[in-house]
Order: sequence, then structure tokens, then C-alpha cells
Amino acid sequence: MDHDQIIEVDLLSKEDAWTMFERYSGITNSSPNDLIDCGQSIVKECKQLPIAIAVTASNLKGQHKVYEWKVTLESLKKIGVMHRVDDAMFG
Repeated sequence: MDHDQIIEVDLLSKEDAWTMFERYSGITNSSPNDLIDCGQSIVKECKQLPIAIAVTASNLKGQHKVYEWKVTLESLKKIGVMHRVDDAMFG
């Protein structure tokens, strides 16, 4: 492939983004509150992008310590992978 192809992906609603994260990560309403809070921050950092949510949540599945989730959240914040979504949507 010698060229870039732009593929547009619609953003999920906040509710759908959270539902997708719950399904892929395996957390439920009965999970510890700090895990749920961290998960919601991760979803926010993923900017409602389904691919980002699916990959990130799948990687967290089976990890039940909030520390592990916070490491993921901080990594997302540091690398700023999703910053171009904000630029494109609101810039």
C-alpha cells in the first residue's frame, strides 16, 4: 500500500461508550467504585472512539487492581493518542 486512506469512524454516545467498555473489560455495577471511576476516566480519555475503547478495555479484562487501571489511564494521558479527535471535532 503506497497511500494513506482515511476511514471515518463515528464517535459513540457517552452511554454507548461506557456500555462497550463494561462489556470488553468485564466490569459490572457491582465492581468496586474506584475501579468504575477509573474506567469512566479511561473511556473519557478514549474520546468515545470504539476502536480505542475496545482495545483498551480488552487489555484490562481480568485485571482487578485499580493500580493497573490507573497505569493505563496515565499512559493514555501521557501519549495523547486521541488529541487529534479534539482538534478535528472542536478545533
